[in-house]
Amino acid sequence: MFGESSGATMIRALMSSPKAKALFVRAILQSDPQDYPFENRTISRDVIGANVLSQLGCSNVACARSKAVSDIVAATTQISQTGMSLNPMVPITPLSPTIDGTWIQGDFSRLISTGALPNSVDVIMGYNHRPKQI
Repeated sequence: MFGESSGATMIRALMSSPKAKALFVRAILQSDPQDYPFENRTISRDVIGANVLSQLGCSNVACARSKAVSDIVAATTQISQTGMSLNPMVPITPLSPTIDGTWIQGDFSRLISTGALPNSVDVIMGYNHRPKQI
């Protein structure tokens, strides 16, 4: 379900989190589409979370915790495939990290441009090009 860009998104999330401070000194962002934003808390909770709960037949997190792992995986897979159709504010990757002010301080690009990135480490960035098969 997740490819190179998802891994790079997670690295950006770690770099944007004060909770990960001093846990690493270098990072590699491979094939990272940096214009894929992190979610804001409202979209994560009110749109994506509410839809996952609905698919699970639940109205709260306690109910979701009682569901089988296979049901939760099925619901999150469905969201990852249809997330943007739920609401135009849903990011391209609907299960992306969420800006919550505690774990993720803000959008990666904004944190860099304002000098507020919690984990300013050495970074290598690159892309792989895979030609289309005919």
